[in-house]
Parts: sequence; structure tokens; C-alpha cells
Amino acid sequence: MPTEGPRLTDERLRHHLDGNQPMRERLCLALMPIIGPYSRERPRRPKGGPDGGRDIEAIYEGKTVVWGAIGFRNGGGNDAQARRESSQKFEEDLESATGENPDLRAFVFFTNVDLTPGIVEKLKSKATAAGISLVDIVDAERMRHALDSSEGLIARLQYLDIPMSPTEQVALVNKFGNELQNAVASRFDRVERTLNQMERFLDFQKPIHRLDVYVNLDGEHTSTGLGAQGVLVHLAGLPGLEKSTFVLLWNDESNKHSGSHLVNQSHLWLADRKDKILSFPSTLASSLSTLAAYCELQLKTAGHLARIADLVRLELNVYITEGLVSLAKQLIVDANGYELFKCELSVEAEEANVEIPNSLPVDTGNKKWYRVVNAFEYRPVYVPPVLSGRFQQLRTVE
Repeated sequence: MPTEGPRLTDERLRHHLDGNQPMRERLCLALMPIIGPYSRERPRRPKGGPDGGRDIEAIYEGKTVVWGAIGFRNGGGNDAQARRESSQKFEEDLESATGENPDLRAFVFFTNVDLTPGIVEKLKSKATAAGISLVDIVDAERMRHALDSSEGLIARLQYLDIPMSPTEQVALVNKFGNELQNAVASRFDRVERTLNQMERFLDFQKPIHRLDVYVNLDGEHTSTGLGAQGVLVHLAGLPGLEKSTFVLLWNDESNKHSGSHLVNQSHLWLADRKDKILSFPSTLASSLSTLAAYCELQLKTAGHLARIADLVRLELNVYITEGLVSLAKQLIVDANGYELFKCELSVEAEEANVEIPNSLPVDTGNKKWYRVVNAFEYRPVYVPPVLSGRFQQLRTVE
């Protein structure tokens, strides 16, 4: 165990996911096969809205449909008020589930509140009276025990950011090592895929520290020849940036390398903080057909540095200046070298009103802007991003 042991797990269960309903639901889904014979677990509406009377659903022992509710409380707790609120949430969720599905016979409830055995039995009795034959109540202590077991260590690392001690790593290998050995013995390519998946999983746990934007152009160009042109990327959904984010790529025709390369200046701001501009060093791409931005940044969500694993839903809008309409063919957005967007730019661009902050340290002039990507949506939670291979293709210049 880590030095803090169960106390750290208990503390993270209470506070780490405060206000983060999507991650709470993913944690509970990950725990279901550990706490019982559940399979085919899936979420309903983690971002809110009508959920049909349940947060999650699964199959119990391969045949019984189970509906579940997530009753986490900010700060958890083991006092009378916390237990009272958790009990009330159980009753409300049970009523909602049975009202939506009168034939429901199995119900599971997750809470990060520590419930007494007496409260658990009382809640189970109410569920039985409502026609539920299988009632599973998973409180804070039961979740902690599952997360500190060898089966729960990966979920604990993924959702609570608790690293494994050397002893726990050995326990994990002892638990699953034979399965890995069998994979090696049967087919080496299966091992390679497993290792690649593990590498990607670990990459997704690292903080997002780099956002790269690439605009592929038709033909080869230099910044001097391209002139005063730019690309405006409007990105919504980055964790820690609840308001939408803008990234401006502006061709740096005054740079000393502009006669032989494409050099870009990039600037970032939030929709509600246009007075605060984050400017990055000029970026020089390896191709004369690519205008690119290299942006180093850190985002925070739910008390920790945001990771690719925290991305749920992203939306992209892209605008370009008139001089790029016939040249810009494709736009790509990477995070830590993983591809978030790859969009073909519209050949039928429509003119759009774009508001550029007055405090921007470059003169964008009275340019006409055209929308070339309109509300393009991507949900990484369902389709994880893939490694792009472009991570080392940029460098900054003076």
C-alpha cells in the first residue's frame, strides 16, 4: 500500500471527484465487475439531461437487467446529515427508476458516504417493498475496499490519481501475470497490442501540456509570400476551460526565417477573458505546406491537472482569412501528440463575423473571415484519440 494506505483512498473518494459527474460514473462502471457478477456495463447521460430513470445499467449474472444510480456527495461524509442526504438520494433514484420501469427487479446504488449496516438494511427493505428483488448498495467503505484490492488498483490510479506502491505492483502482476504469459505463449502480436494499449492508457493519465494545431495548405509557400493571413480555431470542451477557447494562428511575415519557411505566431484566449491573451513563441513547421502552432499550457479540472482521460465532448469551429480560402485544405488539432480533430476544410466557405480582441499583440487589420468548419463534434470518451506521429515536427524560433 502507499504510505497513506486506505486513508488516502478514503480521502480521494470523498473529495477528488467533487462536481465531476462523468468521472464518478466511469469510476462506478469500472468497479461493477469487481464488486459482483456484473457485465455489459454502460452509462446513460453522464453530462446531464433526461436519463430514463438511471445513471448506469448492466447485466447481473448474465441475465438480469440492472439499473443503477450514482449518489455521490461533494465531500462524502460519515455524519448524520451526510447519511440522511444519501438515504434521501437513494429513495429518489429508486422511485425514479421504478416509475420509469415498473418491471425493474434489480437496482444498484453507489455513494461516497459511509453508511451504517442499519441504514443499508433499511434502504434495502424499502427497495424490496417497491418490488426490487436484487438490491446492491455500494457505500464509501465498500468502494474503498474494492479500489485497494489488486483488481481495483488500475481504476484507483485512473480515477483517483493514487499511484501503486512496489508491493501493489507485485500484487497486480501476481493477479494478472499468468494471463499476460498466456498471451505471450499464444500470439506475440496480442502482447504487442496489449502493451500498446497500456502505453496509451498511461499517456492518457498524463497532464495535457501541449496543444498543436496544423493547417495543411495546397502547394508550398513561405511566410513572406503568404502575407498577413490567419486561422482562428474556436474550441469548446477542454477541461478546466469551461468557457470556449480561441487559438489564433497568424502568419509571421516579419520573422527572419519568413523568406524560406512558414512561420506562425499563435495566441490563446478565453471567450469571457478577451483581455487576457496568452502568446506563444513563433513556430516553424517542417513543411512549406503547413502552417502550425505549438502551444504549451496546463489545464486544471476537479483539483488536478487535466488529462486526455478527462476529455468528454469537444466542439470545433474554424475561421480563415480571405487569402487562405483557396489554399487551406485540412486542419488538425493534437493534444500531447494524440489526434483530437482532423477536418477537411469547406470549399464553400461562408463569410462570418469574427471578434478579435483589441489587446492582441499582432495587427490583424480589417480582414474578412470565412467559416470553414462548423460545430464539428468529437467525443473522446467513446472513441479515444490515436497517436498522430506529428509530435516532434515543430520547433519554436525567435
